Amino acid sequence: MYYAALDFTLPFSGFAMEAFNLTARVRVEDESSLAAMGLLIASRMVDRLQLGRLADNRLQLSLRKEKSYPRVTVQGAGSPPALGQEFLVVAPAPEELKFLVGESLGRTAPALLPPEFYYPGKVVDMVAPGDYRAAIVRDGVGRIGGGILWRWSSERMVECCGPYLLAEAEDNSAAAKSRRRMLAEDLLEHCLNRIAKSPAVGLVNLYPSSDLPAGHFESLGAIFEYRSTAPPVERGALFRQLQEDPGALVWGHPQLEDFLRGEYRRLVLPRELRLTADDGEDRAAALYPSGDAYHLRRALGEKFNLDPEQFLVGNGANEVIAFVIKAFCHDSSAVERHLGLSQVDGRRGHGAQHDRFSFSQLDSRQHRLLGGDDGFCRRFEDYNKSLWFTLKVKGVATKRFF
Repeated sequence: MYYAALDFTLPFSGFAMEAFNLTARVRVEDESSLAAMGLLIASRMVDRLQLGRLADNRLQLSLRKEKSYPRVTVQGAGSPPALGQEFLVVAPAPEELKFLVGESLGRTAPALLPPEFYYPGKVVDMVAPGDYRAAIVRDGVGRIGGGILWRWSSERMVECCGPYLLAEAEDNSAAAKSRRRMLAEDLLEHCLNRIAKSPAVGLVNLYPSSDLPAGHFESLGAIFEYRSTAPPVERGALFRQLQEDPGALVWGHPQLEDFLRGEYRRLVLPRELRLTADDGEDRAAALYPSGDAYHLRRALGEKFNLDPEQFLVGNGANEVIAFVIKAFCHDSSAVERHLGLSQVDGRRGHGAQHDRFSFSQLDSRQHRLLGGDDGFCRRFEDYNKSLWFTLKVKGVATKRFF
């Protein structure tokens, strides 16, 4: 046991993906943010998570927390073992597996090693339940000459790493090179025999060592790994087809069409590509924004160096004016309406309209006060001018520019 996992089945609609955004934060001022706190904490505490879609259109969320292991310090490679002439390819005992992993660390470039190799105890725990399989070359007296590891990454795909050879590493003679090649061939053949007659259709090597025999794989491509303390390292991925590919129908996004067709041609994979289309089924429902515009007011406060509470945000000018009237007016209040247009350069024009009436008259004149589809709103759009207004209520003047 090297990890504990929990699987959750969830409805597809309404699932909060924001919790899995590494930049997401909980804000104590925002109640909607606090509602997602549990999921946010869970996503940060686990070592791995996986989200999949089930056949019944539900989601399965898998959270995994791994056991802690001591990281080994990479030592220089010791003297290569003098492997006997007779040897076998066998499954390793735990101590033999840790010896292989430790020796490989000192002899192999870090980019060609799985990160688990820095935790030999973890590798042992991964092999014990069968999540990984391993094989070593061992002679009659127990000396280890190398090894290989593999695992099923899916029902039809197997990943391997290596082979990693220890024997005769410093001998550059033709005989030593020939024997090393033979050892690598035997290890790879052992791996292939173990996955033969299985549903697997392909073998991928994401960590090919320099001892991998040529001609057994073809290149899938390469990626660059960027690290803060070292220059980027190029790492290749190799592929071997295990069964004849009968072909398949593939659905792909239109933006990936050229890439997919090019890769299928390069890898000689018989694929019929059909393009997907968005007919509205995956679009999010139209939702109203937060009523108090919490995030917008905070951003405005930071930009203008003001308290967020000093900003009043509404859905258009009508709502803002209505907020002011409701805050300051009563039935006997005198309301003065002063509307005008100013050019984009900021020069204010003369007021186009000027009215004074009581709040009790608002019902009959609301359209004129708050602006309708006609009038200044249309002129503002047509002539690219900015709208300003002054609303005076009980001696308080409120200005707003658009």
